[in-house]
Amino acid sequence: MTKINILYISPNKYNSIEVLELINANESWYGFVVNNEEEAVLLFSEYNISMILFGCNVNKKKQNKLCHYFKEINPTIIILDPYGGGTGLLSHEIISAFNKEESI
Repeated sequence: MTKINILYISPNKYNSIEVLELINANESWYGFVVNNEEEAVLLFSEYNISMILFGCNVNKKKQNKLCHYFKEINPTIIILDPYGGGTGLLSHEIISAFNKEESI
């Protein structure tokens, strides 16, 4: 079974652990967490990432630059921008985003 790769970008290392655990609790998903844009670009180039989640503390200018980069390489990438709804809503947001993409 191929897992869906999800990349979470946030400078908040404490929150990153919680989000990673929540993503990986779904057996269909595999989560990656990075704390800066250099790591995000490197990981994105190495793995088939299907979704990007931005933490709410990512600098807006850096976030826009990354979104442009990701979309240029993969126009179908799903980006939740910024994710800040609390981890209780995260699974629902991810599922909703994938369902919305499939219905297009």
